[in-house]
Amino acid sequence: MLGLLISSCAAGWGMMAARKVGYTWPGLPQRGSGERPDWRVLALYLSTIAALVALAVWRVARLR
Repeated sequence: MLGLLISSCAAGWGMMAARKVGYTWPGLPQRGSGERPDWRVLALYLSTIAALVALAVWRVARLR
């Protein structure tokens, strides 16, 4: 669990640094461009994150 926490923190710091220089996630518009993000791309990102969280919770629940 500590490794997961450290990895998540490192990924968060990396994403914040990338946003600061102007990089974005694939499929999302540049910040301040006025374009709206595609809802299908957002749905894909959210479903992927939800699946990873569900798998992590399921794994921890099975440890008992």
